[in-house]
Amino acid sequence: MVGSSLFDRDGYAQKLIEFKAAQLCKRPGFSRSDRQDIEQELWGFLHTRMPRFDATRASQNTFVARVINCGVVTIIRYHDAAKRAPGWSLMSLDAPARPSKDGQDDAGVELAAPRNGPYHHDLVHDVARLRAMLPSETHRAVVDLLAQGGTANSIAGDLGISRRAAARYVAEVAQWGEASGLRDYL
Repeated sequence: MVGSSLFDRDGYAQKLIEFKAAQLCKRPGFSRSDRQDIEQELWGFLHTRMPRFDATRASQNTFVARVINCGVVTIIRYHDAAKRAPGWSLMSLDAPARPSKDGQDDAGVELAAPRNGPYHHDLVHDVARLRAMLPSETHRAVVDLLAQGGTANSIAGDLGISRRAAARYVAEVAQWGEASGLRDYL
């Protein structure tokens, strides 16, 4: 791709993008055939950030180098994330419940699990059963927030309680979950 006139007067952006793409192609999980795609992505990354360039804060080449380096990190991060959990997708706890085989609904409870996995249906029922056993609405809210990836600190902020209280609720939910046979999910 031909570079922007603003950032390619001396060819620095073009050379840097080509160099970084070649460097990235040498990493495990990438191949030489990915080079043009990586270059294209880096150009797009640079073009979307061009309006932020301020000549009073840094030179043009410094800006280009920092944006391209950030783009490389982003590409690596997305690439590694795709390798960690292929086929898995997050599902909302607020999504409408799907009726089960026996006609009962799942009370809108869904967790991060393969949508078509053999254990998904059982997991949804187990979590719904766990939620029904919990002694308070706060405990159920903690389950929902944990399922969304929350931590004790974030749960404390979301529920307006102390971190110590949030940690206690998380521990209690874990005990209830373990007693319900959900140890692998906690």
